[in-house]
Amino acid sequence: LIAEGANVDMIDTDGHSALMLASMKGYSNVVQLLLEKTSTEALNRRDKKTLTALMLASGKGHEGVVQMLLGRSDVANIDLSDERGTTPLIMACHGGYDGVARMLLERTKDVNAPDSDGDTPLTSASKNGHEEVVKLLLETGRVNVNAVDKNGMTALMHASKAGHQGVVEAIVAMRNEKALDVDQKKGDGYTALMLATINGHTDIARILIAEGANVDMIDTDGHSALMLASMHGYSNVVQLLLAETSTEALNKPDKKRITAIMYASQHGHAAIVQLLLDRPDLESLDEGDEN
Repeated sequence: LIAEGANVDMIDTDGHSALMLASMKGYSNVVQLLLEKTSTEALNRRDKKTLTALMLASGKGHEGVVQMLLGRSDVANIDLSDERGTTPLIMACHGGYDGVARMLLERTKDVNAPDSDGDTPLTSASKNGHEEVVKLLLETGRVNVNAVDKNGMTALMHASKAGHQGVVEAIVAMRNEKALDVDQKKGDGYTALMLATINGHTDIARILIAEGANVDMIDTDGHSALMLASMHGYSNVVQLLLAETSTEALNKPDKKRITAIMYASQHGHAAIVQLLLDRPDLESLDEGDEN
């Protein structure tokens, strides 16, 4: 068809050229053929969702296609983003495509550029549990591990909340090099430890504590990690936290004057009540809450 004069730069009703369609599907042989005839304008054209051929290939993890597109000297700045601020690198990191991410990292100027939700390549990879991509990003020495999205969540918070232990381990392993703030808070006062606690991720809570996370910190409602674990019935987490919790934090009430043992009692968590009662420094249970 091309030999017969078919126009390779034509687009469909969604704004897709033949090159975009082949890039999206990962047909590297077709892409190679089309690139020989594709103009600079068509190479960098955006579809109706403002996606380029490079973005479409990156978001699907088609390494061979991405390599071919990057091989064109007239390919546009790879740090350009779509209408949501998402760059090819963020797309690759979101999907866990470490091979594509590696190629893009060799050319990107800003590894911390966020999309409209505030997600950077690191937070995007972390929330989706892509350990190898996270390691790749950290090894560049250029990522900001304390960067937050629009909800105030860091990469460590996302991984701790979702239970991605390998990602948590990768991030804390770089703590000394990256000035990681393990106790960083988001808007409601939650730390990574609290997010791990409230979701019952005992092993992640253990890792964070070993890295120096402060178990006595409280959120904006006055809840400590111990209170949250007691409230939600995670006895293994409670047991872990009790080994590190101070006497003051053990007995300190929240803003409603409710303590950890009150929460455990209210929710019928007998095993947790017993764990708390076993602490000899637990104070009198006679004082009630504000109600």
